[in-house]
Amino acid sequence: MRKLLRIGAPILFFSLFVTACATGGKALKAPQEGDIRCLHRDGWKPYPPEKPDWVTHRGKYSTDQYLAFVGISQPMTSEALAEKDAYKDVVDKISAYVQTTSGSKVDQVLLIKGLASEVLDPATKEEIAIKQINANKISKAYTRERFVQQCQEFRNGAWSKTSYKAYVLVLYPKTEIERIHKRMIEEQQRKIREEMAKAQNEQKTKLLEEADRELEKLKSQGF
Repeated sequence: MRKLLRIGAPILFFSLFVTACATGGKALKAPQEGDIRCLHRDGWKPYPPEKPDWVTHRGKYSTDQYLAFVGISQPMTSEALAEKDAYKDVVDKISAYVQTTSGSKVDQVLLIKGLASEVLDPATKEEIAIKQINANKISKAYTRERFVQQCQEFRNGAWSKTSYKAYVLVLYPKTEIERIHKRMIEEQQRKIREEMAKAQNEQKTKLLEEADRELEKLKSQGF
């Protein structure tokens, strides 16, 4: 019996030593209900997951020719679904950017002249922008980086199925932004010219004509 103890003690010590080394000197903690783990390059680790630099610092990836956008998906049941959702998010962000920058300049021209009722409504602006954004080109020509997180939650005594969250870095050409900008102005001019044809007084007609000329100037100046 003493002989067995003498043999067993070194084996036990060696086992504890290996475990301590593998866990950085910390004892392994049993997972608790609600715990989340994510897959890193060197294996599964507790939440939060790792992310590439471009996810949080997209601005430094913009250039004179391109604007950087990062699409982020909702957690999905497959990598393919996550990537599809991330590209949808990119389209929405490019659309929102155009509406905020180009759209506000167009609105200002009309608002200064008291033509608020002739301003394109947000839904129309969004429709114009999304129609002009080539989603196929985004996924095939303009994507620079892709990254997919894989995470699991501990529920009912076991790790759940893996959920996937995708990130895509898209460098969208400023020439494409310019094209959408011009298209939005053209749609606003179309509405103004329709209002001109219906205008009942000279003052209203004059304001619409001035707005139309200023929009034409804005279109030629570029984005």
